[in-house]
Amino acid sequence: MENELYVCKNCKREIEYVEEPVCKKCGKQLISSDEEYCSDCKKYNHEFIQQKAVFTYKGAVRESIYKYKYKNQRFFADFYIYEVMNLYGRWIESLRVDVIIPIPVHEDRRRKRGFNQTEKIAFGLGKKLSIPVRNDLLFRNKKTIAQKELNYLERRKNMKSAFEVYDEACYYTRVLLLDDIYTTGATMDEASQALKKFGIKKIFCLSICIGNI
Repeated sequence: MENELYVCKNCKREIEYVEEPVCKKCGKQLISSDEEYCSDCKKYNHEFIQQKAVFTYKGAVRESIYKYKYKNQRFFADFYIYEVMNLYGRWIESLRVDVIIPIPVHEDRRRKRGFNQTEKIAFGLGKKLSIPVRNDLLFRNKKTIAQKELNYLERRKNMKSAFEVYDEACYYTRVLLLDDIYTTGATMDEASQALKKFGIKKIFCLSICIGNI
């Protein structure tokens, strides 16, 4: 299926894909191919094995994420699913994960938005890849403030102990965590740490967009 079915040619020209060179850990785009890791990943350890992202978080894609999350324009999910499959479908298959787990939102935000934006994408990917999706294993037990105005350390503090895991998660050993936006990795790290406490050792992450800070 052609990409043009999901996005017009004018918007297509505004989209910035994440392209090599990228950080080998978090997938953030690098300026120089001489570097292997971004400045964040050089300074801080992450709880996951590897993270990848499709787009840089700017321009038309940033606007689409806003409309998808806050204006109930859920059709954007089909576009994100298509792009993930096109760029990372084979990578996901190579991971041999047991399950895809979407990053949960707090129940208050779910009620306000009417849905969890990441779940819809996760179930679409799971169907195409024949991988189970579980949205009932990882829970947001803390109503965190919006991350976008926080620096690195503030984001870490904000996300501390934000997730709980049901015991049933112990049946899995390889997991793919899915989120819409990756910036510093605070959310992915906290979710990964919670899963690790239940014996899940191999955790990979995928985001639709990734920020530059």
